[in-house]
Amino acid sequence: MEIKFKKIRIRNFRGLVSFEANLEGRSVRISGANGLGKSSVADAITWVLFGKDSRRRTAFPIDPVDDAGRIIHNLDVSVELEMLIDCLLYTSDAADE
Repeated sequence: MEIKFKKIRIRNFRGLVSFEANLEGRSVRISGANGLGKSSVADAITWVLFGKDSRRRTAFPIDPVDDAGRIIHNLDVSVELEMLIDCLLYTSDAADE
């Protein structure tokens, strides 16, 4: 089985207000200083696929937060992942209700 990520869209997930990447099946490396959202991207992907974060926890915070780490209320959290699985296009999405 071959799985390739095509696109990811993240809205209001932890400290990420809006993140979108068109991957088109290419290998990607995410790097940067501490606190820029690298782990949040990994957690968003594992949340949409498995309902867990990248450390395999099912109970973890996804609430949007401001720069000071305070929760921002009344914002919809969503993650959408487009992927090719054996050349067939699938979309997986998750939203905090």
